[in-house]
Amino acid sequence: MAIGIKELLGSAFLLVLSIMCTVFACTIVHGRKNAIVLLPLMFYIFGPLPMVLCGIKPQNDVFSMDGGGLTAFANLGHWLSGAFGISGPACALILYHTAQIELAALILSLGSALLLLAAAGLLVYAMLKDQSEDTF
Repeated sequence: MAIGIKELLGSAFLLVLSIMCTVFACTIVHGRKNAIVLLPLMFYIFGPLPMVLCGIKPQNDVFSMDGGGLTAFANLGHWLSGAFGISGPACALILYHTAQIELAALILSLGSALLLLAAAGLLVYAMLKDQSEDTF
């Protein structure tokens, strides 16, 4: 169940780049400079929290048709994680549409989301790879 050092370093690097993009979106854009761009980042950070609180672990097939032993609590965790995941980019787009942020801040915010998603995906990939090596 141990994740390799390469995966941890890669994920940490992507996380730092994601936070840097958000900070740049707050500070170096021309026009209005404000901290409202941090709001989509909060949605991204709170995204996995319902999965952790509901005790849902990464599996190879989370969309199996046989039910897979999913309870209402697990379904609620999936739904809340999806709501947080969609709310991040939607919030950034709404902030741009209402002229609260500039186009450069929108691009940096969405880039930050992609980098954060890549960091999380790298960790999940490493955990699933480690689990598949343990089983025959």
